[in-house]
Amino acid sequence: MASESIPLSLEGKVAIVTGGSRGLGADMALTLAKAGAKVVIIYASHSSTNAANNIIKEISSLPHNLNSSTPSSIAIQADLRDPTCFPDIIQKSLILSPSNHINIIVNNAAVQIGLPVSEITENDFTDTYTLNILAPMLLLKASLPYLPSNSRIINISSVAGRSGFSGLSLYCSSKAALEGLTRSWAAELGTNGTTVNAIACGPIQTDMLDSIPERIKGRQKEDTPVEQRFGTKDEVSDVVVWLAGEGSRWVSGQTINDAPAIDNSETVYISSLALLKMLRHGRAGVPMEVMGLMLGEFVDDYTVRVVDVFAMPQSGTGVSVEAVDPVFQTKMMDMLRQTGRHETVVGWYHSHPGFGCWLSSVDINTQQSFEQLTPRAVAVVIDPIQSVKGKVVIDAFRLINPQSLMMGQEPRQSTSNLGYLQKPSVQALVHGLNRHYYSIAINYRKTPLEENMLMNLHKNVWTAALEMPDFKKADEENVVRMEKMVGLAEQYTKRVEEEGGLSAQELKTRYVGKLDPKKHLEDVGKRGIEENIVTALVGMVDRQAGMSCASAVNGIKEEGDLMEE
Repeated sequence: MASESIPLSLEGKVAIVTGGSRGLGADMALTLAKAGAKVVIIYASHSSTNAANNIIKEISSLPHNLNSSTPSSIAIQADLRDPTCFPDIIQKSLILSPSNHINIIVNNAAVQIGLPVSEITENDFTDTYTLNILAPMLLLKASLPYLPSNSRIINISSVAGRSGFSGLSLYCSSKAALEGLTRSWAAELGTNGTTVNAIACGPIQTDMLDSIPERIKGRQKEDTPVEQRFGTKDEVSDVVVWLAGEGSRWVSGQTINDAPAIDNSETVYISSLALLKMLRHGRAGVPMEVMGLMLGEFVDDYTVRVVDVFAMPQSGTGVSVEAVDPVFQTKMMDMLRQTGRHETVVGWYHSHPGFGCWLSSVDINTQQSFEQLTPRAVAVVIDPIQSVKGKVVIDAFRLINPQSLMMGQEPRQSTSNLGYLQKPSVQALVHGLNRHYYSIAINYRKTPLEENMLMNLHKNVWTAALEMPDFKKADEENVVRMEKMVGLAEQYTKRVEEEGGLSAQELKTRYVGKLDPKKHLEDVGKRGIEENIVTALVGMVDRQAGMSCASAVNGIKEEGDLMEE
């Protein structure tokens, strides 16, 4: 059982716990009672009556209940598969509340049918979804007239809702549906301070664990991040009490589970193609923000690779950007599949033209939607204005799960002598860096050609390509180029002489992997011709501009002389 020394943080509250006569439900009921709540225990089977009565006796014997003139708990036997039972449950529960209020609902009752899909019947499906999904909904509906402000709805889910296990398709899918209801109810009921959350329990030492196949239990134990062991009932009950209390008032629509830890040891590798497309897209949108999808793969626990990006339909301003087509991602992935591309969406990018890399509140909401689909999704922010002359101002972020901060978790960290410390900007810290989201290292490589493309990315007019530092530097480069061409010509002459004594078969392998002086000579010569043409054009333009200026000066002087006459 949970710790005896629990503050009476729930004093005056009424809590309903379904499936509360044994196992995890019984422990949650007792722990809520220890925190001061009056508890309604719902149980289904007549064989559980004695167990439910024993829990009531234990609750009544708690120190703060000994001298109470009103009951501190009651037990109600009800078949939650019967849709007509819920109004009766609520009316009986109100006996514990002088103010006719139900403050806390814990939807714990569930059924787990372990069958392969080939053996599942319609009755199996109906039984599972009636108890695991329909019952929580009907209980909430019946209690709505009696839920005051700042009520708490807590749904007991399972890691199976996200992992998926062979032979447990009904149970896994029903828990996934329960988490979907959690998010929807949170949005619907939150206006008066009511919160709705779920707890996705891993394997807990209860009676239900006995019905799970050993192979699945072994896998669950290996996948458990904390000590690779099964959990205990009181560890879950303590979280229930926290969610039921005042401390969780700003946590809603969340599923408390073994979500990925805050991890600054990951690296996002961005291909040159993706980087150039992001910069070009961002530059084209200035002064508005732009956004797009990132495609790639999650290579391992420490590596995210971005291979390509695509712009998204969006509505943007100078300070925010939002997607306007909710099904664009699905349509894009379908189109890519048809063209033979099998990358997945690893996140999204957007631009901050001129004001650095961080996430606004709108960006955080967008990232939340991506992380709901893919927990490791990454938000990349790029500044197309500050990215000049080959320097790229870019950063990657992922949200910090509120439960991680509430439960005192620390990020997994790693150190390396290959990296460097980057001090975050004050603007990023003000907008929630290290509070609402954290930064992930970015790595990208550029070839000389791609570096040159980045250097030319911000040339707005064609004349920028004609700019030269001075003619003296051009002459020096011509001298170096001519010396290089002479050296290549000598190498080519020597190679021609060598080829005269080689057979056709020897020629095929003689120069494999070696420098081709003829090709390089052509490249250097072509580049020299192009640059000298540019130099000549610049000289002509400068000369013409000088003549025009001189003519203008002479014209002004002649006009002045005429005026004097």
